[in-house]
Amino acid sequence: MRKIIFILVCITAVNGSVFCLQEGYVSMGYGYKQVNVFTGDTELLGKEKGMLGFTINGYGFWNDSNVGLYLNAQYIRPVYVSQGNEGPGILSGLTQDYTIGVAFRLPVGNTFMLLFGLGPNFITETVNCYMFDYQKFHKSDILNIGFCGEVSAKFNIAPNLYFISGLNVSYSFVNYTHIYETYRDKDSGWAFQSILGNRFFIGIGVYKIR
Repeated sequence: MRKIIFILVCITAVNGSVFCLQEGYVSMGYGYKQVNVFTGDTELLGKEKGMLGFTINGYGFWNDSNVGLYLNAQYIRPVYVSQGNEGPGILSGLTQDYTIGVAFRLPVGNTFMLLFGLGPNFITETVNCYMFDYQKFHKSDILNIGFCGEVSAKFNIAPNLYFISGLNVSYSFVNYTHIYETYRDKDSGWAFQSILGNRFFIGIGVYKIR
């Protein structure tokens, strides 16, 4: 909860400064994220997770430019997991996903706009997993580093209020895992791992145009 409040304050502060310049958009939504592991630890090849949770978006533009600042934070929890070669399991924990980068926009008429965001991405995960085949637990903290891109559609529904829906895609290629307990012969450390996540979301936001 403290981290959620912290990122809300950060997004509000950054977009507050953008508000003073030209335009700012802040939204909160809910969505579903699918994560797949393609390369890296051979025991986890084919692993996939489905997750639900909240997303916070911030876009800022100034000087009548269509290029600006993009901020995104996601707080999601798993609803199912398939461990690939390791079989099924029960997964719990919290995933926090942060991106800061460049924003682009494409106005279409007076009420509709396409928004795009792209930047470096940092994902932290607290994992508690029980594997049926092993009848044992796996507990770890994970950091994934990569890039994230987003495309969303914004539709004004009232003065200073809008509806937003979009797709957020992340690709992580560097991974650090700190293991507390595991059923596998593996130590904590850095690794290269190809992880693709795609998330569909909908939400409501507020905006200001100076």
